[in-house]
Amino acid sequence: SVRCVQETGIKLFQTPEQLTEDNSWYCNVCKDHVKAKKVMSIYKAPKLLMVHLKRFKNEQSFSGMSTQVSRAKITQLIGAPIDDLDLTDYVINHDLPHAYFTPEELYQIYAQSQINNDQQTQDSITEEFIVPSSMKVKKHPPGKRLLYRLVAVSNHYGSAGWGHYTAYAKNSHTNDWYNFDDSNVSKVSKDTVVSEASYVLFYQKIEYEDEEELNGKVLTQ
Repeated sequence: SVRCVQETGIKLFQTPEQLTEDNSWYCNVCKDHVKAKKVMSIYKAPKLLMVHLKRFKNEQSFSGMSTQVSRAKITQLIGAPIDDLDLTDYVINHDLPHAYFTPEELYQIYAQSQINNDQQTQDSITEEFIVPSSMKVKKHPPGKRLLYRLVAVSNHYGSAGWGHYTAYAKNSHTNDWYNFDDSNVSKVSKDTVVSEASYVLFYQKIEYEDEEELNGKVLTQ
């Protein structure tokens, strides 16, 4: 059966894990080592998201008194949304990192990156600070879903011992998909870009202005 990125990767990644007695955690309140639960969370919503699928695993085989370990490739198809990967329920803060800071905090960050402890340069920076365009990021609209659009895929063909890499990439101007195979480039249907060969998925955060854009219209980046 086809499993989905959210279910197989992100949801399992955030599933609480019960620590064993051999890996207990020291509690500052109890003043003792306890078998706590460990939880992994995604805090920041990146503009570009890379999903690296686990395509290789170790397999053990037994022969007499010896144990051999070999590498095997996982060829299961993992379903990945193309137009609307929804991470709303998996990310704590839906804003991009720069959106967390006030203009005053951005000033301090920018100034420190410019002065490099040079007092003369520091004195030349005025208090009337204008945030550089590269640091301006829109806050995620309250109540909006946190959606990502697939823009590229890295593929692996072959086995654990050998293989060949190709890539699919989307033209941001025409929305057409292309296959890049060494020196050969050809146009492909977007319905074929997610397959058993998909190895790394590249997503871009969707920026939108109103609800209508969630109903199938072209979204503005």
